Amino acid sequence: MPDNLFTGPGFFLGLFLGILVGWVTLWSFLNPAVGRIVIRIVAVVLIGFGVNWIVTPLIDAANDVKNPQYESPLGRGGYGPAFGWGAGGLAAGIMALVFSFLRGKKMPPREVNGKVPEAAVEKSIP
Repeated sequence: MPDNLFTGPGFFLGLFLGILVGWVTLWSFLNPAVGRIVIRIVAVVLIGFGVNWIVTPLIDAANDVKNPQYESPLGRGGYGPAFGWGAGGLAAGIMALVFSFLRGKKMPPREVNGKVPEAAVEKSIP
């Protein structure tokens, strides 16, 4: 265990990633189009990890690998945890992709001094 946690590249990399994630999250809330793009990128990455965690144990099982060990975010495990993480990543990626295509309701035009602005009124062509 290091004596000083603020030494080495790990701290600065974590600090940079934290600032980057916070900035992208704020930008996504302020501009929903950016949020949809970001969630689609995250969804594709999650789907890729999910497929990888499902296909790798299948290939190892077909090749008769004895006692395989797979790394996951919560530690090391065999076939069961690999399939579990794969199914979870695949489901989360598909759910994020579906949510990225959903849009909210269109808001009605606002009234200014009791009148609807002309720009908000749809004009019919005779």
